[in-house]
Parts: sequence; C-alpha cells; structure tokens
Amino acid sequence: MKEKLENFENQKLEKKAEKRKIGEFLKNLEDRKESVTEFDEELWFTVAESIAIKTKDEAVVKFKNEKGILTKF
Repeated sequence: MKEKLENFENQKLEKKAEKRKIGEFLKNLEDRKESVTEFDEELWFTVAESIAIKTKDEAVVKFKNEKGILTKF
C-alpha cells in the first residue's frame, strides 16, 4: 500500500511538472509579437525531443511529453 501511495505521489509530481512546462510554452507563444509563420529553432527545442526518419516518406516526431506523431512528407 505504501509503495502504491509513493507511486501515486510521484505521478502527481510528474503531472504538475508537465503542466508547468506546458504553461511556460503557452506563455512563450502568447508573448510573441507576431504569429509563428516559419520554422523557429527555439520553439522547436522547447517542445521536441527527437525526430526519427522511418522511411523516405515518413518520420516520427517525439515530444518532450513522450508523445509522438507520425508525419508523412
């Protein structure tokens, strides 16, 4: 039971940290004077962890929140 409670507390702390990071990201976007119309390296490194080329037509972008998307080009 104690271990489950500790795991729950750790998950809660992780979610709070993720919420804070998302808040910082949104604040960064709001503070911009102009819309994002082209690639922004700083913005990219704020949210993206990695990109993996799967085939000549596909890549997987992994975000810092550990979610990923398959993109085709």
